[in-house]
Amino acid sequence: QVWAPTKPGLSWFEPKVPAATLESASRALQMRYVSRLFKVNMTEKDGSVTELRLLPTPLLEYSSPSKKILQGAIFAYATATDPDAMLIVEILEDAGKKRIQSSFARSHYLALRAVDSDGAEIWSVPFDDMSQNPAGTKTHLAKPYCSFAPVPK
Repeated sequence: QVWAPTKPGLSWFEPKVPAATLESASRALQMRYVSRLFKVNMTEKDGSVTELRLLPTPLLEYSSPSKKILQGAIFAYATATDPDAMLIVEILEDAGKKRIQSSFARSHYLALRAVDSDGAEIWSVPFDDMSQNPAGTKTHLAKPYCSFAPVPK
């Protein structure tokens, strides 16, 4: 069996950020600023909504000059310490022009939603009922992500 997603797992957008210098010394601060622009929540099976907190340190920081990524970071939003949703923030440079792009990714099977500082929905994913779609099935292997949940006995 081969994991073969039918669509990409990330949908990139350019966050609304004030015109700011993206010079080397401020890139990490700029990415942290972007991570604080969003509120992320998770809807439990019973319908209650939990606001996730942004973990203080990125899970990963990286760069890829060949892909024109000057600097990137993956931030986590969680109820405790286990990431439930992630935000990827990248500072790119193409033809001498710098810009920021971001994308959310799920890390939990429950429904997740992110809104910006204006309250506009930026990203959402529905509850992923793994009991109806267990790992390794054709449907599961076509998804752009893998989520695992306890399957009722």
